[in-house]
Amino acid sequence: MMRSMLFSAAIAVLLSANGAEAVRSVLYPAYWKPGFADAEGNWLPDFSYAGYHQGRKTLPAPHKIFADVTRPPYLADPTGIREAAAAVQKALDEAGRAGGGVVYLPPGTYRLKFPEGADAALRIRHSKVILRGAGPEKTRLFLDETESRGKNMILLRPDADIWWFSEQPQFTTVTADLLRPTRDIPVASTEGFRAGDTVLLRNTVTEEFIAEHGMTGKWHPGDRHLRGVLLPRRITAVDAAKKVIRLDAPTFYEMKVRDRTRLSKIADRSLQEVGVEELSLGMRENPEIPDWTARDPVDTAFTKPENGAYHIHASAALRFMYCENGFIRHVNSYRPEGNRKIHIHSNGIRLDYSRQITVTGCDWHNPQYRGGGGNGYLYTLNCNDSVIRDSSATNGRHNFDFQNMHTAGNVVYNCTIRNGAIPSDFHMYLSTGNLIDSVTCDGDYWECRFRPYGGKVMHGQGGAGNVFWNLRGERYPANRKFIVDSQQARRGMVIGTGGSAFKASWKSSGLRELIGRGDRLEPQSLWLDQVNRRDQREAAEDRKKQ
Repeated sequence: MMRSMLFSAAIAVLLSANGAEAVRSVLYPAYWKPGFADAEGNWLPDFSYAGYHQGRKTLPAPHKIFADVTRPPYLADPTGIREAAAAVQKALDEAGRAGGGVVYLPPGTYRLKFPEGADAALRIRHSKVILRGAGPEKTRLFLDETESRGKNMILLRPDADIWWFSEQPQFTTVTADLLRPTRDIPVASTEGFRAGDTVLLRNTVTEEFIAEHGMTGKWHPGDRHLRGVLLPRRITAVDAAKKVIRLDAPTFYEMKVRDRTRLSKIADRSLQEVGVEELSLGMRENPEIPDWTARDPVDTAFTKPENGAYHIHASAALRFMYCENGFIRHVNSYRPEGNRKIHIHSNGIRLDYSRQITVTGCDWHNPQYRGGGGNGYLYTLNCNDSVIRDSSATNGRHNFDFQNMHTAGNVVYNCTIRNGAIPSDFHMYLSTGNLIDSVTCDGDYWECRFRPYGGKVMHGQGGAGNVFWNLRGERYPANRKFIVDSQQARRGMVIGTGGSAFKASWKSSGLRELIGRGDRLEPQSLWLDQVNRRDQREAAEDRKKQ
């Protein structure tokens, strides 16, 4: 991370040396602090809390291996001839029961099948377990299945689910509107809440909330999927006298008393300190789909058992569910031998109901089915406070995709999107306060707008309060002449674009500025600069305490 910060500083020096005047956003002056707003009330969230341990710790370095799966008693076959899932799963389970450790896959190809009745070929169900290969070009996992409907190649999920959306018996109401970013939450009572507790800061979708976001008559209170803005947090301090509870990360969007904003206490059963790294994943292509698109012209091929699309619908290669402080490092897709150009059946990496996950150095390509119903998305963020950085996506349906009201505080940094069938997008149900930072668009673009699609509940407004910062365009998509289409429900921001394809489409409240001037934007990365500022603030506070 420090190297990236130094790189951003070096860019600013080079711009000055070349005579180009650096430019700054009106929302991000040199003296910026969390909560700063312009005269119109626009403000930037503080994204510095995203990622593994909020960026306060580096990702785990290689350490003692618990098990080499090719050695006794596991004897997994690295030649790809014999099925290896049972041996690898045995090592993962034994590492978990022992308190954690690295399960190592030496160079080779490991052939996997779905165990009878299982929803994953491999599953990590214990904290502190890491699945590690020898590098994405050396260790390959091959799913030798042509049917994968609703299943996962690798799933990280605890046995006990944490259902965020059910009402919790212990809660306290918030007593003042949270209109700017804050970690300090005024509440009716602090009784029963202590430092270290896991809580949900959440609201309810009311008629007023629906009207405020332009969805009157399209969304309704109590509709399935409309579960409200929801932020999982940990309590760091409780001031009983002032009736204030301090959380470990701030809010990213307005949350109002009107909408029954409250803090609910939940049991902490998430997987901690889990990871997958240094390997590649590929799947045997389904012979019934000769190309990457749906056969059905209205994208319903996945609903009909006679179609190959039905049999690989809604599958994923690598899925995190109910995880916290985990990581995916140097995990790519690859084309298995015998496939024409296909890498995976449908979806790539999914982050679901998880928090503070870092995905770094990944490269994903060519899903087989890019039809409707949630297929062919290479990176899906259905999570909180996570980072996808230094990664790329090519030929997905949506290369990147944000989903749902609990998807907030996430960062996509220094990634590249190429040739998506349709744009990387904020897909449905109002994801709020996320950052797209220093991303390169090569024949692809970003979209955050009203979407009149979905099942019984319309997708509707895809997002509000999301920030596009310093997008770089190398090539426009064939059917568009812009790299971002921001039509957010409220407070959408596009700040700085550059490259040979730099145009932006804009029809929303909020802020658009420095279009075509991103090469001179200071800082080049909002996220990295905010992390640096946070570290400086906290260091200064520590000095005062000494």
